[in-house]
Amino acid sequence: VHETTHHFNTHNMVLIDPEIVIHYPTIQTYRSQDFLPLVPEEAKTKIFRYSTYVSPGSGVSANLSGICGIMDEFSAYRNGTRAALDAALAAKAQGNEKRTLDFLHEALPTYYACYEFRIFISWYLEYEAKNKPDLHKALMGNSNFRVAFTLLEQGFLEDIKVMEQLVKENPSVKWQYDYYEKDHALYCKELLKKQDKILATFRMPGVTKVNYKSFLSE
Repeated sequence: VHETTHHFNTHNMVLIDPEIVIHYPTIQTYRSQDFLPLVPEEAKTKIFRYSTYVSPGSGVSANLSGICGIMDEFSAYRNGTRAALDAALAAKAQGNEKRTLDFLHEALPTYYACYEFRIFISWYLEYEAKNKPDLHKALMGNSNFRVAFTLLEQGFLEDIKVMEQLVKENPSVKWQYDYYEKDHALYCKELLKKQDKILATFRMPGVTKVNYKSFLSE
């Protein structure tokens, strides 16, 4: 599902979930590696996906295509994690404990990408606002893209709540959840306490899955 989401997304379209697709005007971007001056030294090793996606010399779209590439990955990780959780819930409804655990094991290594890619987006926005004001003004005026970010963030955080409830119901996997929380998620959550003020300026206030269409421009 993760890779299929990449094939579905384009430079003007992003998948939020199986029911919502957001189209947005073309965005002029810069390489994500340019925000390196904002990255704390320890983050380069403590953020699991930093090196792969936004470090200098990275050849993936999250670096080469800037915020559009980061959003593509955010979308792919969200939909991949959600698919695993949907399958776990379906197996649970059928009373199949083994398959429930199998699918839960698939979600656990990817859920904390929610925190990582929000940090990357915050650094991108912060650097752009300070160094590329014309690009930043245009991006802030791209309401559809901001709606897409808002919905992806909301949806991914809701997915994590579902996952945490499943972990609570299946204590045999708690050790795995605790491992990912301690080794990967907690550092990102600490960074987000500071970086969330940047994300708050980018979210579209009032947007929900129910009313999002009223916030979209043609």
